[in-house]
Amino acid sequence: MARICMQALILVLMMFSVAADPVDDQQVQIAYKPLIVKKSLFGDFAMLAQERDEYATTLTRFSIESAHAKPTDKMVMESVRRLIGLALNLSPRNRSAVVANHQLGRGILPEKKSADYSRPVFARLLLTRGRLLKEQKGEGNQFVGECFVELAAELDPHNEDAVYECELQKLDEREVDWSVFTRQPE
Repeated sequence: MARICMQALILVLMMFSVAADPVDDQQVQIAYKPLIVKKSLFGDFAMLAQERDEYATTLTRFSIESAHAKPTDKMVMESVRRLIGLALNLSPRNRSAVVANHQLGRGILPEKKSADYSRPVFARLLLTRGRLLKEQKGEGNQFVGECFVELAAELDPHNEDAVYECELQKLDEREVDWSVFTRQPE
């Protein structure tokens, strides 16, 4: 009788341990619609292809980190789509962005890889690069610069310089329309 009780106890403990395990990535219902980016919205702007690719990779890694944190949250996943959309527009053939977009679109959480920078450091890089781009001539430079400044304030809301510059952009009626990155082509 003691042996049966022990087996029953082990079975119950195993059931609770399985229920306590994090949900398998493959079982999570991900709210993500894949993006189609054939050509960058930015056109020509003052960034080398390698720099565009590095920014795209880092943006994708931060988006995957967010997706892992809350894969069923529609607002989080919309933010993920926005970041991946920006990444794909910076570098339409960026390996990280293309793979993440495909996997998320199929309901698979991509493998989490650490970004080369922390969020505050990357926000400072975005702010600095955004300011430099906004000083350049051309609509593409202005648009990417404004995206970078707004994203810097979003990634690190404690960075007062980024928040201030982002709010000034909004006051000057230059708030970024992020839906341009998530709309499907007609």
